[in-house]
Amino acid sequence: MPSKSAAPLSPSADFADWLPPMLVKELRQGLRTHVFVIMFVLIQAAMLIFTGVRLSGTNPYNPVDGFMWLALSGALLFIMPARGLSAISDEDKAKTLDLVQLTHLGSFQIVLQKWFALVSQALLLLIAVLPYIALRYFFGGIDVVRELLSVVGLFCLSLPLTAFSIALSTAPRAIRTLAFLLASLVLVVMSVAFLSNPWMSGLNVAALYSALFACVLGSAFALSVAAARISAPAENASARIRIIALASVLLSLVGRWLADDKGGLWSGVALVVMLWAGLEAMAEQTCDVPSLYSPWVRRRFLGRLAGRLLYPGWAPGLAFVALLCALYFPHLCLDRTFSPTGLRVSSHALQNITLTSLLGMTMVFPALLLSRLPGMRHRRWAYFGVQAVCFVYWLIIYSVASDDGQRLLAAFTPLSAFTWSEKSRFDFDPSDPWFLIAAGVNSIALLIIVLSSRAEFRKIRLLERQASSLLNPA
Repeated sequence: MPSKSAAPLSPSADFADWLPPMLVKELRQGLRTHVFVIMFVLIQAAMLIFTGVRLSGTNPYNPVDGFMWLALSGALLFIMPARGLSAISDEDKAKTLDLVQLTHLGSFQIVLQKWFALVSQALLLLIAVLPYIALRYFFGGIDVVRELLSVVGLFCLSLPLTAFSIALSTAPRAIRTLAFLLASLVLVVMSVAFLSNPWMSGLNVAALYSALFACVLGSAFALSVAAARISAPAENASARIRIIALASVLLSLVGRWLADDKGGLWSGVALVVMLWAGLEAMAEQTCDVPSLYSPWVRRRFLGRLAGRLLYPGWAPGLAFVALLCALYFPHLCLDRTFSPTGLRVSSHALQNITLTSLLGMTMVFPALLLSRLPGMRHRRWAYFGVQAVCFVYWLIIYSVASDDGQRLLAAFTPLSAFTWSEKSRFDFDPSDPWFLIAAGVNSIALLIIVLSSRAEFRKIRLLERQASSLLNPA
């Protein structure tokens, strides 16, 4: 009798077929790691112990609740996001990043699915904790609305921190570790303030919208920065970063107007994104790949005009920073709190605009040096090195010199914004001689940078003509 052939082994149906393969790979690898398994077991044991102690007491406000939330905050805001610090570096070390890039996935899709995998694991950890919170509710003394808002708030805070850790995974180990520790400390402080805020006892829609805006915007921007680190030159990942920054400034102005933002969260988040995007733009070099300019040239005049802001390179970045500062000016001209019923011009509008202009000059100042070194490698680190030297110089004159000495030494450098905002407290006189000298020095430096950018724009026009010839061959 003919022997029956063995049935082929069917693949494991642990994930749905409609899920992206990259996401399935990341989830399988992440769920099998020792870090996730140990953290899952430890958090379950901790919740069990804390809940048991809580239920054995008679005080409805048992101090053990604070330890429970501290353990949950540490898991969601530190340990789980910290796994993203090796998301890109491990792929690069194992020489598998090139294989992933050979697929049809773009750089942003790669980092987005890595982020989804890490966030899904954090969500799984959070869902496993919900039964303990529900059990505490049945024994009384628990505000269920506050508890649920606290859980959702911690999860939302973990979203941008996870994206930030993925963006840091492309940096050297020492830099990403230090930056992540600082970011974690800031978010832990924010979570403590979040959990102890009086509005947590009720549902403040405006505050929830502000927090959601900050989380979504921070996550999208950090993931765009991570994608720019691994993208091919023809992708023009810098355009996504700049578009998000422009959208954040505009949306923050609208949100601050509609939500009557008293804490300045909308404008504060937009300022952070604006500064980071400006620093990224000024540290870039013009791309010599003509195919990058083809999508913009295809749209003729409007595409070329938008490209003057969105092309990679410090020369378009200069125009981009100028537009960002111009869009941010309404935040400074109006009162800190304003609503649709009444807009009032701030009494310090002129001082705020002037200081923001000087701060913008501080952002573009390294181009004065880097424009003379077009072939320099690692321009981003050179840019931040120049900024670090200038900051150390400001710290020295701030700690050693007197008030007049600080103004004298800072008037001839692009650090005037720090000195004037720190010592004058927005009460300086624009007709002050030292301020006029600072404005003149910064104007001359800006003029030199603008004149130097003409060569970069001529190079961009040549690349646009080459892209046009590729689209319309003779």
